[in-house]
Amino acid sequence: MKHPLERTIAQQKKFLIKLVLLQLFFSFLFLFLCSICNAAAIAVSPATLYYEDAQRNTTIEDVITLFNPNNFSVEFQYTNISGFLAIILNEEDNKDDINLDNNINHYIPALDSIQIPIQLTINESIPNGIYEDYLLFKFLASEKEDSLELTAGVGIKIAFNINDNQIINFSVYKTIVEDTEVNSLLKLIIGLKNTGNVNLQPLYNLSIITNNDNNNNNHQIFNEEQRLFLQPYKQQDFTFYYNTTNLLPGKYTAFVSLLEEDEQSKIFFKKELPVQLLSEGTLRRSGLLEQFNITSFSIKEKSKLSAIFLNNGSLLADAKLSVEVYLDNQLQETLASEQFLLEKNERKELVVYYTPQKYGDYKFIAKISYNKKETNQKEIIVSLKDNYLSFFTGSAIAFSGSMNITFIEIVILLVIIISVAYYLAKRK
Repeated sequence: MKHPLERTIAQQKKFLIKLVLLQLFFSFLFLFLCSICNAAAIAVSPATLYYEDAQRNTTIEDVITLFNPNNFSVEFQYTNISGFLAIILNEEDNKDDINLDNNINHYIPALDSIQIPIQLTINESIPNGIYEDYLLFKFLASEKEDSLELTAGVGIKIAFNINDNQIINFSVYKTIVEDTEVNSLLKLIIGLKNTGNVNLQPLYNLSIITNNDNNNNNHQIFNEEQRLFLQPYKQQDFTFYYNTTNLLPGKYTAFVSLLEEDEQSKIFFKKELPVQLLSEGTLRRSGLLEQFNITSFSIKEKSKLSAIFLNNGSLLADAKLSVEVYLDNQLQETLASEQFLLEKNERKELVVYYTPQKYGDYKFIAKISYNKKETNQKEIIVSLKDNYLSFFTGSAIAFSGSMNITFIEIVILLVIIISVAYYLAKRK
């Protein structure tokens, strides 16, 4: 009877034999695949670059090496991910190797290596922290008979740490909230000025609290967060809109805050703003469709129909253009534009497009919907006949083909014809 130690040694020998056989199997399999494929084995050195004390507004230059251990040349292209890195290759030397995608192809000779100079540019406005960038290389082996071409890729990671003297500071020069109606839009404006030397990205937070509870049990009805962005030494107004649907008329309080999102959530700014929501219909809702035009009208060609809308009411207007299309007095379809938000006393062009497929008499009736109301209507009538000049109520005259003549051009043409006729008559 064998000792337990002897049995354990025998089992280990069997396991080692199986492991060697498996290694031999996969080695032969790899050699077989390599014999039918043309995949390039490429190496990059170093695989990672790290710069500990990088400074703002500086450029760091370095060199990486690409190795080609194959017995055939390898073509490569490169792509940068984040934008910090750049390769400093003389592209003029390779201007004859531009492919169909306008990429310049570079080559590594067989059993050789090349050095690639790189440049790391650090923006002057980037905040302190650790940043990463990646440089990706795509390789394609040269053609080889009785083989499959395979592409390969390899990347290099570059990391840098900025721990420079940064100034994070800003001022709030404007906070405005406009009273509005229920079932409308509440407008809030906050004006920021970045007085520091790095990009400012505070977290903006708005909470709206109701003040209508007689027992002073006020509760939050709205809360939103949004990341803002402001470059150094710049100032900007940020405008936000909030829907007041399903709220009751009354007094509310808006709490506006700007904070730095970290472990302590440091608050830079906080302010309370009173808000009054009025009953629906208190403020004037008014809008005007001032113009309705068509640029051209030809068979099977896209025509632009545009309308000018004026918001002359006391509320923000959510305007949308709709155009009914009639052919020979039969409704064909209704076109609709995108919906746009207009400030008080603001004008905007709203546009739809239509492509006529048949000849006949067309009529376009336009109106604009806004704030649960509609403007006055305007219409354009055009007769589109085969080989026939037609008039319509826009500002142009259209042929049935692709030729378009404006009214001014026709007047000029008539003046020229009359002048020539008068000159010829005078000569007689």
